Amino acid sequence: MNDSWPRFIVMSSASEEKPLSKLSPFAVQKGFQAIAGTLKSTKRLRDGSFLVECSRRAQAENLLKTATFVDRPVHVCVHKTLNSSRGVIRCRELSDLSEAEIRDELKTQGVVEVHRVTVKKEGKVIPTNTLFLTFNR
Repeated sequence: MNDSWPRFIVMSSASEEKPLSKLSPFAVQKGFQAIAGTLKSTKRLRDGSFLVECSRRAQAENLLKTATFVDRPVHVCVHKTLNSSRGVIRCRELSDLSEAEIRDELKTQGVVEVHRVTVKKEGKVIPTNTLFLTFNR
């Protein structure tokens, strides 16, 4: 079972004439309640957008489908860094495998991206045994 879904979502205004920063906290609370129910947390960011933490998959799905919020056009997207974590491994046994093969084999562990570190020696690019893994959790 894949329990991966974006827990952190960013909602920003799509219109300079109707910024989200001008909404009252009461309107914001009612707007989020109408779209997704009770969320784990919401935070207004310095730029006027909202960082939303969802506690259920359905909340994230409903928010990502949202085009208007309290009669204002909005952009809704997954937060770029809060929905994943990264790790580094060093393993000689993986040196003959491609990044795609490693990613596919580790997919059940939540790995969504693999990047092999390379070094340049005497004008040649040489792959190392060091890999950066990105996890979807």
